[in-house]
Amino acid sequence: MPQGEDTILKCNQQKFEQRVPFVIYADLETLVEKLDSIDGPTTKTASHKPCGYSYIVTDGKPHKEPVVHKGDGGVVAHFLASVIAEKDELALKLKDVVPMKITPFDEMIIRNATRCGICKKVLGSDRVRDHNHLTGLEFNLRRGFDFQLVMEPQERLFFRLEMVK
Repeated sequence: MPQGEDTILKCNQQKFEQRVPFVIYADLETLVEKLDSIDGPTTKTASHKPCGYSYIVTDGKPHKEPVVHKGDGGVVAHFLASVIAEKDELALKLKDVVPMKITPFDEMIIRNATRCGICKKVLGSDRVRDHNHLTGLEFNLRRGFDFQLVMEPQERLFFRLEMVK
């Protein structure tokens, strides 16, 4: 068991402290199919066949109903197309900038601040009212295994996830 200072969890990467506006939590499901044994330096005994997926878009609370898809073929390509469509829909929502409502008290706090409240760096004369560290959407696959399925060559869908500015 950890002792002393090792029992305290510390975060030294402030980029993870800022909440993102939306997160997509996804899970791909596979069926394990037994393979006939083939002699060689390694022996494959089973194959994972994608058979479905689910995901949910959240902004702290469910953004809409979870998406569930089952199918025999093209599951990974369907998954990628669905997630890209979600990204496009979310990007439209993020393009509308709501003006900040700053009170005289807020203005005084901004003028008197010497350090960023998130990264703790010294603020210079180039400070802005909203010192935003957010750079775009975050997409999370729950496991590295799911990401491997998405990127398998036989069902690769060439796409570009654009950062939302």
